[in-house]
Amino acid sequence: MHNKFSEFEKHKTWILETADGTICWVVGHRLDERFKIQADTKACFSMVFSR
Repeated sequence: MHNKFSEFEKHKTWILETADGTICWVVGHRLDERFKIQADTKACFSMVFSR
């Protein structure tokens, strides 16, 4: 998370990552481009996060 999050924000921010630790989604902030649905995407799932 290199977007200048304060220590407090880092501790309260949820992160979705792959089994090998690659960050997919910083919940409420941004989704990694590599994990966005593309024209050639074959499978996907939906996740809803609410506070």
